[in-house]
Parts: sequence; structure tokens; C-alpha cells
Amino acid sequence: VSLGAGQPGFGVSIVPLRNVSAPTVARIAESFLARPGAVRIDAARNILLIQGTAPERRAAIEAVASFDVEWMRNQSVGIY
Repeated sequence: VSLGAGQPGFGVSIVPLRNVSAPTVARIAESFLARPGAVRIDAARNILLIQGTAPERRAAIEAVASFDVEWMRNQSVGIY
């Protein structure tokens, strides 16, 4: 499979989370990516694996970072 072949900056970013759970934030990060299934969750390590072009990953990481703050600890989040 040549997913993303020919697109500059295509890769995978690993995002460790400290204050929110990976499954909760994964839905939010997924909405910033063009390809469904571009976010993988490692719940045991509480990390996200985000694949896409450099701009897609950057947008998803910025969205995740805005929710992974201390005051969000033990809170639920959603975008409607």
C-alpha cells in the first residue's frame, strides 16, 4: 500500500498525552485529518499515533495540545 506516496512531509507523529485519555482525544484529532483512520491509539501508554502530511499532523497535534492541559484532567471533551 502506498498510502500518501508522493505527498511531501507524509509521516507519523507520536503524541504522548499527560492529562486526557487517548481514546477521548483521538476523535477530536481525527476531525483535523483528511483520511479516516489516520489516528491510532495506544491506550496502555496513553499515546496517539497520527499519520498524514506535515500540515495535517501539525493541525491535529495543535488541536490535541489545546485539550491536553492540566485543568482538563478527568474531564470529558467533545466538539459539536
